[in-house]
Amino acid sequence: VCYCHDLARAVLYAIGMGAALEASDRDDIDELTSALNKMRTLSIKFSRVSALKKACHDSQAQDGIKRELETLRAAITRWNGVYLGLLRNIQLKHHIEYALSSTEKIGVLEHDDNGDAVSMVERNTSDIAPSALEWRLAAESSVLLGKAYEATQLLQGLRTPADQTYVVIFNLWTYCKNAPTKQFQIPCPPAPGSTDVRYVTKHWSELHPSVRKSVELLQTQLFNRFISNGPCVPMMIMMKLNPLMKWPPDWLSEQQVAVADMHFARRYRAAKQALGLGDPSSPSSSSSSSSPRACTPVQSPGSLLSYGMRQFDSPVDEEAVDPETAFWTNSHELSASVKCGYMNEIKAGKVQRRKFDMMVFYANGETIKKFPVRSYMFKGVAAAICHEGTSETTLSEAGRHF
Repeated sequence: VCYCHDLARAVLYAIGMGAALEASDRDDIDELTSALNKMRTLSIKFSRVSALKKACHDSQAQDGIKRELETLRAAITRWNGVYLGLLRNIQLKHHIEYALSSTEKIGVLEHDDNGDAVSMVERNTSDIAPSALEWRLAAESSVLLGKAYEATQLLQGLRTPADQTYVVIFNLWTYCKNAPTKQFQIPCPPAPGSTDVRYVTKHWSELHPSVRKSVELLQTQLFNRFISNGPCVPMMIMMKLNPLMKWPPDWLSEQQVAVADMHFARRYRAAKQALGLGDPSSPSSSSSSSSPRACTPVQSPGSLLSYGMRQFDSPVDEEAVDPETAFWTNSHELSASVKCGYMNEIKAGKVQRRKFDMMVFYANGETIKKFPVRSYMFKGVAAAICHEGTSETTLSEAGRHF
């Protein structure tokens, strides 16, 4: 499961829409789940019922809105669909309420057990109208849904390098962990004649109890799914190959760092053998480690801690004493080499900033010459990263954990 999908599962669990939700937790967030389901139903009815859609458009036109908006169907099968749907409902709150008040009844299709439509019945629009509490819960749910949305935008496609994907999840977990000490920007309906959502500030203590419980559930889900396992092997290698990343990072445990170092040492020795730079007489050399296949992208990476320590039976100090590593650990020499990894980030035809890119860094001839082993390792791991069309494969290889 890629990071984005696993994050979506964690969020759905936290808001009561996950199949594996414990009964005790479901009771604590039942009001929030009910409000979000009401928002989903509202979006669907305004999308399907022409009378409601027309009334919503008419209300916006009367309010002087030049480009009329429609509700978004908040499908839970789409990443962040619940959040985007409720946010659009908040944008259109005044117009939705106008449409509901001006339309007394709507036709609703009834379905049988097989999901086939069997008849059209009339329902009062008051049945789908959210209460004041449900509007409040929907708005406050952005405390967790908004941050999860931001994380997904960073993780999907190729927007975040493999060495930084774990950091995105770790920051989201830290946000949930520190939530009781924070203030939050809660969306509220726009001013008349506008579709721009406004925001009000609320402290943690002012949030509804079911919203606070939902944040706590997300924190637990993130810890169980991501944090407790640590980064996967390809991700760890990308971290250690990044000349700008401090190693070891503060957010890894000592055990995770130890296992990561041993994985890197084993890959490093295999890369040296593949390049013909290792000592054939070395006891750490073997037919398996000398094969170039050892440095190709891992097909079934697990978390670092899923590997037994007994697998590392060869010495691990070889990588620490060779000339390339000595050069890498020299901060003055490394900082001079890092300059070749910067590129211009251009927006609207203008250079916004200079940005470091590992692909640019390891594609440079001087980098390959100074760090041949690390360049070989980077090519093997980064070869899994293709293009937007295979982004799920990319995330599965670069950000998978079990």
